[in-house]
Amino acid sequence: MRKRDLYLVGLLFLSSSATRAMDNVWTNASGNWNEPSRWSLGHVPTSGENARLGADADVLLDGTARADGVVVGFAGSGALAITSGASFVASNALVIAETAADAGEVGLFGGTAYVHQRVEDGPVGCSALLSVSGGYLEVRGIDFDGGGTITVSGGELHIFGTNNNQLKLENGSALEISGDGVLAWHWGNKVATLAGLIDDGKITWDSPGSTMLYDVWDQSWTNTDGEMLYACNDGGIVYAWTSEQETAGTLTINCAAAEFPPLVQKLHGGSFFIRDDNQVVDWIDRDGELQMPIYRANMRDCRENYALNNAPSAYIGNDPSIASNPRGLLYLDGTHVLPNFDLSLDALRAQMAGYDMIHYIRWDGAPYMATLADDGLFRSPIFQGGKDPDGDSSPPPHADDRLRFTQAIGDFAAHLNANESEFRPTIWSFWQEPDHTLGDPGVPYGVEGMDLTEEEKQQNIRMFVRDMYRHLALEVRAADPDYRVSGIAQNSSAAEWDLTNYDQNGPRIGGGRLGHTLDEWVMQEKLHDETYPLDYFSLQLYQGNDMEQFHIPNSRYALKNLMSVLHPAYSNRFDRTPVFITEYNYVKQDDEWSAEIKYNLDDAKFREVTENWVYILSQPDIAYATLQDVPHDFMPYRCRRWLEAYADMPEMRVAADSSSAHINTLASYDPDLGLYAFIWNPSGVATSHVVQVDNCGFDPGDTVFYRCALDGSDNGIWQAKTAMPAGTGRWVLTTATNEIVFMANTGDPNYFPGDRTRSRKVLSANYGSHAVLVPRINAQEIDPFGRPVPPRPKGMGHYDQINGRLTVGTDGASGVGLAGVVLRDVTDDYLLRLDLESLGISSGSLRIRIDYLDGEDAVKSVTINEAALGGSSTFGDVNWFAEAAASVSKGWNFLAGGSVLLPLGDWKPAGWATAGSGRRRVRISLFLADVPGKAVLTAALSDQSSYAAANPAVLPSGDPFLNWEDVLDASYTVWSTTNLHENFQPVETGLPENVYTGSIPGKTIFYKITADGE
Repeated sequence: MRKRDLYLVGLLFLSSSATRAMDNVWTNASGNWNEPSRWSLGHVPTSGENARLGADADVLLDGTARADGVVVGFAGSGALAITSGASFVASNALVIAETAADAGEVGLFGGTAYVHQRVEDGPVGCSALLSVSGGYLEVRGIDFDGGGTITVSGGELHIFGTNNNQLKLENGSALEISGDGVLAWHWGNKVATLAGLIDDGKITWDSPGSTMLYDVWDQSWTNTDGEMLYACNDGGIVYAWTSEQETAGTLTINCAAAEFPPLVQKLHGGSFFIRDDNQVVDWIDRDGELQMPIYRANMRDCRENYALNNAPSAYIGNDPSIASNPRGLLYLDGTHVLPNFDLSLDALRAQMAGYDMIHYIRWDGAPYMATLADDGLFRSPIFQGGKDPDGDSSPPPHADDRLRFTQAIGDFAAHLNANESEFRPTIWSFWQEPDHTLGDPGVPYGVEGMDLTEEEKQQNIRMFVRDMYRHLALEVRAADPDYRVSGIAQNSSAAEWDLTNYDQNGPRIGGGRLGHTLDEWVMQEKLHDETYPLDYFSLQLYQGNDMEQFHIPNSRYALKNLMSVLHPAYSNRFDRTPVFITEYNYVKQDDEWSAEIKYNLDDAKFREVTENWVYILSQPDIAYATLQDVPHDFMPYRCRRWLEAYADMPEMRVAADSSSAHINTLASYDPDLGLYAFIWNPSGVATSHVVQVDNCGFDPGDTVFYRCALDGSDNGIWQAKTAMPAGTGRWVLTTATNEIVFMANTGDPNYFPGDRTRSRKVLSANYGSHAVLVPRINAQEIDPFGRPVPPRPKGMGHYDQINGRLTVGTDGASGVGLAGVVLRDVTDDYLLRLDLESLGISSGSLRIRIDYLDGEDAVKSVTINEAALGGSSTFGDVNWFAEAAASVSKGWNFLAGGSVLLPLGDWKPAGWATAGSGRRRVRISLFLADVPGKAVLTAALSDQSSYAAANPAVLPSGDPFLNWEDVLDASYTVWSTTNLHENFQPVETGLPENVYTGSIPGKTIFYKITADGE
C-alpha cells in the first residue's frame, strides 16, 4: 500500500459553543446511554436537552440517541464510545473537556454520528481526544485551540459548512491521519495554505491504507510543516492526496523557447452577400468583435435577382449609385457590359474597413451569375440544359463570350476601386466550386443519367485557367496593384483523393485536380510569356477533418513537388502562394447545415474541432481559413468562446512539452502581453498533470484558468477552473476527458478570455496588402497515415493588419521566414518604427528591406542587415520580389536594442512620389534565416513620429548637420530610448546615441555632437 496524505479543501466558520438548553446529566460512573435511570431527568436525553457526561463518566452508545448539545468531560473526566449499530445526532456543538482542569474523550468505533455544529475542545490545559477508528462521523467544523488531539485511523470524518475557519488547530492541537482513515472535506471555501489557520498546531499523516478524499479534488494544500499535498486520480471516482505528486505527467511551458510555427491570426468568418444587408451588418459586427482579420463574402451576381426582380432592394446589386441604371453589379448598356457602383455593397465594405478587415470576395457559384437570366448580358453555352443528376450546375458563358466576361469583372473591380472614398484591402477569388461547372467541350448538359467523368472534370479546370482565370488575374491586378488574387476555390472532398495520381511516379497523395490546375497555369504562362498573379491557392473543404490526411499534403505536392516534375524551371513558381481555405466545415453529413451537427458540439466533437483548428494554426503554408458560419450564425456556442480566447494570444508561440499523451497544448507568450495557453485532454479518462511555467516574467500568482463549458441553454461560457498550486510556477491541473482549459497570466488576476484588444499603431500611412514566402520542400517523408508526402515547410511569414505586426519564424537552419507589407500614402516626412521581439535568435541572417514601388516593380531598395548575427543568406537566395537596380545596403545593430527607425520619406527615390498614379507605395519586408533551432521574430509597426528636412543654410554656426543617410550609418550603432533631444530635452526614440536636434520655426534639425564636443 502506498503512503496516503491529508488533503484539506474549503474552510467554514460556525458558532463556537453549544446553545444552552435544559441539562440532562449522566449520574453514574459507567453504563449504556439508553438506560433512562442513569440520567438526571429520569429519561434519555431528547433533541431539546443538553447531554452532559462528566465526573468520571464512561458511556457506551450502541443504539439510537438524540441531544441538543453534548459535553463530554466536566468536573473531572468523561468518555463516550460510539460503536457499531449506533445512530447519534447532536443538534448543536460537541464539547470535549469543558475546562482546563477537565479531560474528555469521544471515540467512534462504528455506526454513524452527526454533529450539526462544530466539535470543540476546552481551554489550554485540558485533555481532549476525538478518535475515529471506524464508522462515519459528520461535523460542521472542528475548533481545537486547547491542545487537544484528533486521530483518524479508520472510518470516515466528513466536514461540511458554508463559512471560513472550519478547521482550527491552535496551541499545540493536532490532527493525525493514519491507517485507512478518511477525511472528506465538503463545501468549504478553499485557501492555498493551512498555515494561516493553524497556530502552533500540527497535522501528521501515516496512511499505508487508503486515505481518500471526496468531492474536493481541485486544490492542493500546505500543512504547517511546509509539506505540500497533491491530487492523485484513483480511477476517476475517488481521489487520494499524497505528499508526493502522483500525476499522469508534467506539461512544461517554456516562455524562453520558441515553437514553430508562430501563432498568428488565421481564423475568420464569412457569409453570402446575397442576403438582406441588415443581417450581414450584424454578422460583420460579430466577427469584428472577435478581431478577425478577414471577412469572406460570397458575392452572387445572380441575374434573376435583378432582371427578374425577385430579390429585395436590400440585396447586393439592387442599390446602384445611379438610380437610372439597371439593377445588378453588371448590366447591359446597348452592346456594352458595364459595372454598377452598388451603395449597399459600399456600406458593407466600409463597415469591414472600420474593423480593419480584409474583404475576401468569392464569386459564389460563378460564372452562373452571367448566364442564368435571359437578359442578353452574356450568351449561354450551346450545351446548357439544366442540372445533371450529381447536382453539377452553372456552366460558363459561351466560349466566345469568356474574354468579354473576364473584362467585365475587371471593369467592376476598377470601378469599385475608383468610386470608394478610400482604398479598401481586397482579395478577389474565382470561383466557388468550379467542379460544379461543365467542361468544355462536354456532353449535352443535364442529359439524364450522365455524370461528369473525371477526365471531363479535369478539362473543366483547365478551361477555367485557359479561357478565364489568367485574364481575370491580370484584370484585377490592373485595377489596383494591392488587390490580391486567389483561386481556384477547388471543391475538395475525400473522394477526390482516391483518383489516379497526376504524377504516376509520385506518392499516392499526389496530383488530383489541383495538379491539373497548376499544370495548366504554368503552361499558359510559358505559352504567353506572362506571369499571372496567384497570391493564394484556395481550397474549399467540406470535410475539414480530412485536412491532415488529404487536402494539405496534396496541395503541397501540387504546388511544389509536381511542378518540379512537370516544369523543373518553375519548381519555385508558387513559393509566394500560401493556401487559403475558403470554407472549412468540421464534417459534412446528410444534414450538413445543422447547428447540432456542426457547432453545437458535445465534448468529444468540440475537442476534435479544437484539434482541427490547431492543425490549421500549425501549418506554415496555410494563410487563412474561413470557419463556415461559426463566428456569427452559431455565436452562442463554445466555438465562439474558443475564438475569443484565441484572439487574445500573441504571435510568439512557445515550447510546451508534455511527458504524457493525455494532454495537449497550444501556448504563446509576449514579454509585454503575458502567457496564454489552450490545454486539452484528448484521452478517455480524467487525468491530473503538473503544469510548470518557466521563464515567464509575470507573477505566477496572477495566473488564471478557465474551462469552456455549456450553460443550461447549451450556450458556451468560460467558467473559472481551479488548479492546485504546487510551488512557484507549478500547478496540478485535473482535466476531464475532452475538457478544454484556457490558461493565462497577463499580470491581471481578473483577466477574462477575450479581454485583450489588438490595435495597430500605423495610422498615417494606409495598409495596402502583404505577401509571404512559403518555402515548401521538394522531398517526401512518411506521414502519420503511412504514406510518403511532402514535409511541412520550415519557415513562415505573416502580417496582421489588425495590430500592425510582421511575424516570421523558422524551424532549423534550413528554414526561411519572410513576410512583407505594402504601405500606401507614405509622406515625404514619413518615419516608421519597428519594435522587435524575438525568441531563439543568437545567430543567423536577419534583414529588413524597403522597396519603393511603382506597380509591381521596385524602383529603389534599401536593405538593412543585422550586423551582429553575421549570417550569409539574403533576399536574393529565395524567390522573393526582385530588388531594384538602385539599391542601398546598410549594416546596423538593431536587434539587441529592440527597435529600428526607418526614415522612409528621406530615402525616397526621384520620381517615386508620382509613380503608380501617385499611390506612394512602400513594401517593408522582414527576412530571417540560418538560425539553428526554432526561432520567431515579430516587428510591431508604428508611425507616430515624423521629421522635417533641415535647411543647412540656416543652421546655427558651428553645428555640423548630418542628413539621415549619415545619421543612420553603420558607424553609429549604439541605440537608446532616451538619447534624441528635442530643443535639448530627452524624448523617446531609437536614434543613435549622439544624435541631437535643434529647433528653427517649423523644422526639426538633426545634428551630431562630435568627439571634440562640437
